[in-house]
Amino acid sequence: MLISGRQSLETQLSQQQSKLGETQALLTSALASFPELEASIEYNEVLTELAGDYELEVVSMAADAPREKEVEGVTFLVIYFEVQVEGELSSILNMVNAIATDERFASATVETVDIKIPEPQPLIMTLVQEQEKSSGTIKLVGYSYGGE
Repeated sequence: MLISGRQSLETQLSQQQSKLGETQALLTSALASFPELEASIEYNEVLTELAGDYELEVVSMAADAPREKEVEGVTFLVIYFEVQVEGELSSILNMVNAIATDERFASATVETVDIKIPEPQPLIMTLVQEQEKSSGTIKLVGYSYGGE
């Protein structure tokens, strides 16, 4: 009875070690899908490119220093970005949609979007002075994994 119990425990141990190996391989694969920190820094360039694609003027752009954030026991480097653009309302909305769907932002999340639409001016005023543009402030957070 002791021998069969030991064999059963050895079989269970072998199965659990196999499961652990599979789980570690899955974790490694999942973490590989997150960009290295250097790739996250390229977000500024991509945001500027998207603004140009939608004929928006970049008024300001800022990024905080990377900081660590633990998510379900895994530590990621997190970078917060903020870009303010001016232009047509539809262009601002299209840029936000592009950020949300662009593969280059696969490991980023749009946190907030603040859009300001100017008051319509009387027709006579629009003939005399330039119409005020809509503006949007887009805040997003990018996650990267630098390994252990």
